[in-house]
Amino acid sequence: MLGGVWSKRFTFLHTDYNTVSVNVIDRSSSEDRLKVFLTDLKSVGTDSSLIFTSSPGSAQALLDVAVRNGVGSESKIRGYLSDWLASNYHSGWPLAAGVRRGVAIHHGRLPRSLGQLFISLFDKGVITVLFCTSTLIEGVNTSASNVFVYDKKINRVDFDFFSFANIRGRVGRMMRHFVGNAYLYHEPPKEIETNVTIPVLLDPGASTDYILMNVDYDSLSKEGKRRQEQLPDQTGLAEDVLKKHGGLGVNVLILLREKAQEALLKNPASLMWSGKPSNSQRRVLAELVVFAAKQKNEGFGRISFRQVSWAWSQLSYYKKMPDFLHWFTGKLGRLEENDSSIDRAFQFLQACEFKFPQKVMAIESIVKSISPGAQLDYSFYAAALESWFRPAWMKQLDEIGVPIPLSERVSNYLNSPASSDDAILQLSKLNLKDFPGLDVIDKYLLKAAIASAKGSGVQLSLG
Repeated sequence: MLGGVWSKRFTFLHTDYNTVSVNVIDRSSSEDRLKVFLTDLKSVGTDSSLIFTSSPGSAQALLDVAVRNGVGSESKIRGYLSDWLASNYHSGWPLAAGVRRGVAIHHGRLPRSLGQLFISLFDKGVITVLFCTSTLIEGVNTSASNVFVYDKKINRVDFDFFSFANIRGRVGRMMRHFVGNAYLYHEPPKEIETNVTIPVLLDPGASTDYILMNVDYDSLSKEGKRRQEQLPDQTGLAEDVLKKHGGLGVNVLILLREKAQEALLKNPASLMWSGKPSNSQRRVLAELVVFAAKQKNEGFGRISFRQVSWAWSQLSYYKKMPDFLHWFTGKLGRLEENDSSIDRAFQFLQACEFKFPQKVMAIESIVKSISPGAQLDYSFYAAALESWFRPAWMKQLDEIGVPIPLSERVSNYLNSPASSDDAILQLSKLNLKDFPGLDVIDKYLLKAAIASAKGSGVQLSLG
């Protein structure tokens, strides 16, 4: 070595050695997919199993069928967790019945704290069967003895080989699952070479309108500069609107501007407000937000703009999450079974986190471009939507594993935390052992969050 740098030759040796062995079990020729799947799932007993499904609705439906057919088994701690879910969210949530038998779900509509909890308990063996959607391949760090690829679609589109390989790759892990099984209920996609193209690194001027407007003018090609100069005139949208909100799509912004102009002509005051809107202003805002969401084919609970406006007001009114969920399922889900209406409620809440606030701020920018100098500010309301009209620290704690219903219950014992860090600090100073009204699940969640924040690496047990 010269100066600490290796100077000798390297030799690459290619081997067929794998750290784990994967048995691929092809059931794609089966005539009754569901029947064969249930037989396979029961055959693996208590071994950890991940089931890939195409959507949250599919995951919930398949979980219901599995539980009705005797998949899983009951235990004391699973009973505690089941009762906790029913008490803190909704007594009619079918997920609670699944958890009682060690069966859960993981998808993007679940509150993040619950998603983290189920993954943690899956790794600990408390949950043994986990029905997943594409979240299985989007950063979820877990593995299983068995992976069941029940569906073949992601967002109604057949997954490609890259996604399939990632799903299948969840089988096995060194020092844990040396041999794993991958059950396939559809023919796998053909293996193809995967290429990743990043347009902005090739020619920003040939990229999307949104990227184009956010690239420095001097770094663009001649054609890119021409496009950037002409886009505001071609679309009728202000440069500021294109830069900040072009991610919604130029066509959506153009249509949204037309709708905003109509609302302003009909009643200028309907969009001229700051802070918190009146009831009538909230309905106009909801109409525009829902219009934009439908243009992008985004899900928000299959409810009308009037119902969205109503739900916003009730989310603000109810100070306890279980109360809001019971209101939502009772008023906006009465025509369907509880499982569908609860899923709809979580889809609505998910939209409140990002999709709705994103459009609220785009509407503000559009109105300001139509009426320069107008006094309006929607930022407070957008931020309130994002945090579900709860203090920001509660939503932040949900991100690190403390469910909002639990934060709501302990908030009376905290001194108006300024942030999630402040809340964790205050919680760490409380004697959780003697804390009034906390059960075994509450204490486990709080201790886990405190340990994680401190980076202590403490191994916690539910019992």
